[in-house]
Amino acid sequence: MPSNNIRISVKTLSHDCQQVPLSTVIDNPPDGNLFLIDLNNGIQIPCQRETTGEEKTKITWIEPGIEKNSIKEYKLLTSNNNSEFSQVLLKESKEKIDVSIGESHLTSYYFGGSIHRPYFHPVIGPFGKSVTRAFPMEHVEGETDDHQHHRGIFSGNGAVNGVNNWTEGENCGYTDHKKFSKIESGSVFGHLVHHSNWTDPTKTKIILEEIREMKFFNIGSSRILDIDLYLHATKEDVFFSDDKEIGMISLRVATSMDIMSPEGVANSGRMENSAGGINEDEIWGKRAHWCDYSGVVDGKMVGVTLFDYDKNYNHPVRWHARNYGLLTSNPFSTNCFNPELPKTGYNLKKGNSLIFKHRVYIHAGTTEEAKVVEKYQNYINPPLITIK
Repeated sequence: MPSNNIRISVKTLSHDCQQVPLSTVIDNPPDGNLFLIDLNNGIQIPCQRETTGEEKTKITWIEPGIEKNSIKEYKLLTSNNNSEFSQVLLKESKEKIDVSIGESHLTSYYFGGSIHRPYFHPVIGPFGKSVTRAFPMEHVEGETDDHQHHRGIFSGNGAVNGVNNWTEGENCGYTDHKKFSKIESGSVFGHLVHHSNWTDPTKTKIILEEIREMKFFNIGSSRILDIDLYLHATKEDVFFSDDKEIGMISLRVATSMDIMSPEGVANSGRMENSAGGINEDEIWGKRAHWCDYSGVVDGKMVGVTLFDYDKNYNHPVRWHARNYGLLTSNPFSTNCFNPELPKTGYNLKKGNSLIFKHRVYIHAGTTEEAKVVEKYQNYINPPLITIK
């Protein structure tokens, strides 16, 4: 196990940092499997490398825990054997990518066949049960069966150059699969890069090109998925209309997590956003940095938080959030939420791009118990990292 002289210092700010992905860029790291060793207690932490566009190497690890306003020192080492650490495994089949952590299935990413747009199903939470609704992929007794286009976790847009790429049917558009440029397993995260086209209902007219970069992190019983969308107007100007049915990231929770049943009966669910808003009346159409949807699945309290990256267009985003289980971020609309406000939308000029980054945090417990505020700060204000 050869050593080297690279040391890494991690300094937290005003929040604790526990079970969170951290990254830094290093010049000329040693060959072999990388890991950090905590200079205080000798604990080994796996790292994963990736080459950046500047021909540098970015390394990522899961920080097990540093209290706020503290400093932790690491040394970077290499080993020829990484089998001692659990792996995030990606396995491709004809129409989906299966994602597992160790022996446990996390999710499957469906991209092929006749579907209108990609989606994740199921999305397994910390107690082994899905936190997303199974319908329409599966029919489960007791689940709701409205809005069949609400498939697990997905992205869609109800009015892009006049095309409905939100719902499903013969007059609806598609996010049409082209290729994967990366399908990579690893000890810290699984890495998937998907290329597709947003098209009209015939799939013959390309509206825009999308690159979707996804990372699935190995952080223990909770789960973190980073989903970044790169939208390119390569053929013509692209206009995103002021429409409520827009979700750069969208989620339909398990029916038992709904706040209200279709019949108006109170359920176990609860929504909360970064402004302190509770449930649909205080969240729908309102701006917020994040929104959490929690409720009971199989007798245990779980939740899913959607984080809006602070550099996203029109951050903090408005939320299309419903008591019946839908949660989706909408950066383009105002008037559809509040008729007293002017219509907006967004025109993406030919040759230009938009980037939307989001983090999905799947957790046990309530919003407060899951420390959602702390996890969001770790996302947008990570600790300061120094290479020595």
